[in-house]
Amino acid sequence: MHGHGTFCGQTKPISISKVLSILEISEYGEERIRSECNLPLHSQKVTVWCCFTAAFIVGLFFFEEIGPSRPVTCIVNGTRYESLLRNQFIPALQQPGCVDSTIFMQDGTPSHIATSVKQLLNLQFGNDRIISRYFPTAWPPRSPDLNPCDLWLWGYLKDAVNGGPIANLDELKNRITQHIHNTTTENSNLL
Repeated sequence: MHGHGTFCGQTKPISISKVLSILEISEYGEERIRSECNLPLHSQKVTVWCCFTAAFIVGLFFFEEIGPSRPVTCIVNGTRYESLLRNQFIPALQQPGCVDSTIFMQDGTPSHIATSVKQLLNLQFGNDRIISRYFPTAWPPRSPDLNPCDLWLWGYLKDAVNGGPIANLDELKNRITQHIHNTTTENSNLL
């Protein structure tokens, strides 16, 4: 792999659809009819983490825990994020020998700046190759335009994935995976 450069990492929840609760009250003659249809206010979603450079994409990681019958989307906290970096992202960079030539860039989301995460990033990349809140090269607050994941990837992915109805979380995950694997540097030349 050539052109290791700067890795831009970001976490994003992607949902199946947005559905609101509906309450219908009708009056017919003297009797008032009340029907209620309880639909979920928030649709099912998956939380995805992806990182890329101008040359290639590293990973597509879903934040999930093992549930009684299937994986369940979980909230991203510092412990889970640190585990993802330590057990999946950093080994993926070590295989092609990218760690020593990488600048890692992320926003200041609380899970991204947890103490354990900062210690791991500092150990792997050194203070001078990290762009993030509470590092020497600080991430400017409220600046999603600096992260290509926010600027391009998540919008592209949501448009591509929402091409038709999505039946369940497995189908959503399959569509996300398919579109990430089909994404090439030609797709990202908008950066």
